[in-house]
Amino acid sequence: MHSAISFSLCAAAIALTTVAAQSPAALASSSPPTQVIEGIPAVNPVNQPWIWPLPQNWERGSNTVKVSKSIRFEGKGARQPIVSKAIKRYQKDLFYKKEDYPMIPYNWSTTDNKPSRSSLSTVVIDIKSTDDHLDMDTDESYTLTVPVDGKATLQAETIYGVLHGLETLSQLVQYFPERRSYYIPNAPWKISDFPKYKHRGILLDTSRHYYRVQEIEKIIDTLSWNKLNVFHWHMLDSTSFPYVSEKYPELAAKGAYTPRHVYTAKDIKHIVQFAKERGVRVIPEMEAPGHSTAWGYGIPEIASCLNAQPYFGYTVQPPAGQLNIAHPKTKEVVYGLIDEWAELFPDSFFHAAGDEVVMKCWENDTYITNHLQQTNQTLMQLFEEFVLDMEDHVRQKNKTVMVWQEMLLEYHFNLPKDTVIQVWIGSEGVKE
Repeated sequence: MHSAISFSLCAAAIALTTVAAQSPAALASSSPPTQVIEGIPAVNPVNQPWIWPLPQNWERGSNTVKVSKSIRFEGKGARQPIVSKAIKRYQKDLFYKKEDYPMIPYNWSTTDNKPSRSSLSTVVIDIKSTDDHLDMDTDESYTLTVPVDGKATLQAETIYGVLHGLETLSQLVQYFPERRSYYIPNAPWKISDFPKYKHRGILLDTSRHYYRVQEIEKIIDTLSWNKLNVFHWHMLDSTSFPYVSEKYPELAAKGAYTPRHVYTAKDIKHIVQFAKERGVRVIPEMEAPGHSTAWGYGIPEIASCLNAQPYFGYTVQPPAGQLNIAHPKTKEVVYGLIDEWAELFPDSFFHAAGDEVVMKCWENDTYITNHLQQTNQTLMQLFEEFVLDMEDHVRQKNKTVMVWQEMLLEYHFNLPKDTVIQVWIGSEGVKE
């Protein structure tokens, strides 16, 4: 892991591609009984709507619609399991804490004193596909319509577009303190939205700084509120090995900070499902062969320069330790962990890291130098062989391999064309 992004939370610096907008037809709506609200101003003096991120396309009017606290969600789409769970959350989020923490100032509208009509009590949800598969190419577009009279409609290609639409709806609802009620200003609304980038994520390092499952849940919730869709989980690094492997439990038993600072298979399955229900993919990163000190506490023979002192020249940051790329036990352990993670993390992407190795660590390992003499290899050839074999094992699990930029730009390895390179050292790396 990189000193340049050693903070606990880091924005992933990769934006892979864009998706196309969708234009589903509007649903017919019936009008509920109207409610006249005298004197509630409705014109928002701000040029752009108070929606984050700003939608791709939006239209608004100059009326105010009161929102019923017993708002209902109807339609076949509302009965989909992930959507129905989201509705329960948003029935609270539409109103929760807006009295104390308004999204916009209380003077959100200032000029229009025309009476407002109607009360929004129903949202009709229409989904074209009920497939809950979530991946890079999942369609996340949606259209949200909030009329002055009638039912609001939320249309999407997939359930994940619906999740974004529910978030947008929750942001439209504002608290009016003088009447102690909730309103949507600037109705009617018509919003058509889709994400500009398919990969929108945050990287979290839980090796250097352990996060409890409940804390990771809060981070994933925050991702969904901002319509981000990737939780890049950098679980392993030099300082600790928190993953409780079924095949190699000694790695966590001796490599974790304490027996409490670990993630079990049950924890991971829970986090992956928790994230999926919020439209967030979980991409695991297996840091190897660099930054691997903690592996050696449990299985010493797979580590080189373990805790070498002084560490200068052996690692970019302490403690020193890399995987022993010549020892057959190393590949056995790495492949075993890949097999376990391929089952625990269903996403089609798998991050195989490969950054910031220090050659001096291996040059001073007699096991490696003897192996190089016996096989008539250079150290870089052995390094490339280890990396490509590891990545091939990942591909055998039907995963797309991601690596850090050093694999291509610094080590110049002959990576397969389907490898995804993640840049972390500035925009020049993207150009290269």
